[in-house]
Amino acid sequence: DLNSLERLIKFSSPMKITFHKAIDETVNIFEEIEKLVNYKNITSILTSGKGKFVLDNKALLIKIIEQFQNKINIILAGRITKNNFEYIHSVFQLSEYHGRRIIGDLIDQQ
Repeated sequence: DLNSLERLIKFSSPMKITFHKAIDETVNIFEEIEKLVNYKNITSILTSGKGKFVLDNKALLIKIIEQFQNKINIILAGRITKNNFEYIHSVFQLSEYHGRRIIGDLIDQQ
């Protein structure tokens, strides 16, 4: 819904926007990411690669990263934990990941 997106961008300007996992619900994720990179306020996309777990669609995520990493920040999310983080990072080599279980017990100590 580009009309709603443009209203959100106008309302939130000059803040930077991370487009959340709604991108994973699109029919053609590549076409939709291409649209998003044209908005200067959208600086990141959070994705699990159309699955619940980032490794479910590893090949798709690698293609997304290869095609768009120089145009927009890709943040991976989707069942990333402290137990699988090292392996996931070795596969994707990104600088940002999202997940409340990455830090493990630290969150329970608050």
